[in-house]
Amino acid sequence: MIVRRFRGKHLPDITKEVRRALGPEAMILELSRPGRWEKWLGRGQYEVLAAVEEARLTPSPAAPATRPASRPPAVSAVAGRRRMLQAVTALCGAPRPVVLQPGRAVLCALVGPTGVGKTTTVAKLAAHFALKAGKRVALITTDTYRVGAVEQLRMYGEIMGLPVEVVERPVSLKRAVERYAGYDLVLVDTAGRNQLRPQLDEVGTALSLVRPDYTLLLVGLGTRAQELGALLSAYRPLGYNRLVAAKVDEALDASGLLELGATAGAPLSYLTTGQLVPDDLEEATPEQVLAALMGRWRP
Repeated sequence: MIVRRFRGKHLPDITKEVRRALGPEAMILELSRPGRWEKWLGRGQYEVLAAVEEARLTPSPAAPATRPASRPPAVSAVAGRRRMLQAVTALCGAPRPVVLQPGRAVLCALVGPTGVGKTTTVAKLAAHFALKAGKRVALITTDTYRVGAVEQLRMYGEIMGLPVEVVERPVSLKRAVERYAGYDLVLVDTAGRNQLRPQLDEVGTALSLVRPDYTLLLVGLGTRAQELGALLSAYRPLGYNRLVAAKVDEALDASGLLELGATAGAPLSYLTTGQLVPDDLEEATPEQVLAALMGRWRP
């Protein structure tokens, strides 16, 4: 197995360099990130240890033919995978999914930009807890802006036999949540917002009245590194405490998972890997994150 180190300021760029140098079968064995002050001073660099089996190594056409390649030490595939999982765990942390509390309703709100898949993810979570776990689940939507949003959630509710309530004003959300106090889980679908505009204040006002146990921020895996910081900063006042990496199946490069885990300040809970309800929702275990990095759901 060929092992090499790569360094750079942005993880997506490093990942592309790994694939250029070692090919699409390359595995990430270790990942170290710069400290907060190093990043603030603009001096920090990520360091990636990557490997590929020699039989699968595709020589780069840009590499000089007369220059002999270095021969790093061999690493067993089993040990390599173990180190990869350790690196993913160190960067993204242990998975932190939604956990129900006996004797009371758990309130879970989903927030994020327009088109990231909040309503479908609400349906997937509802199906998991209601149909698979047999829990009492209620659905609330505050998204009265997007055409068809209410009808979409009502359709899911009818199929699963779950109550669906539409809330048009922030003050009404608290009363709606109180009506389902005897349920196990209340899921709130919020309107998608452009993080560059002030309408996020409406979502924040509504959530501040009910104080969800979980506020899941959905981030599309295709979000560019330059935009990710702005998105996280805009949604941080809403108090998100979990992350959902959305549209993993649509990302040509899943290295954004590492960037998200490194910079978001909240643990990953789930990955969404398609449109199917309830199948295309994965708990963000190190194994599933690694599978995404290795291209399991790559188009």
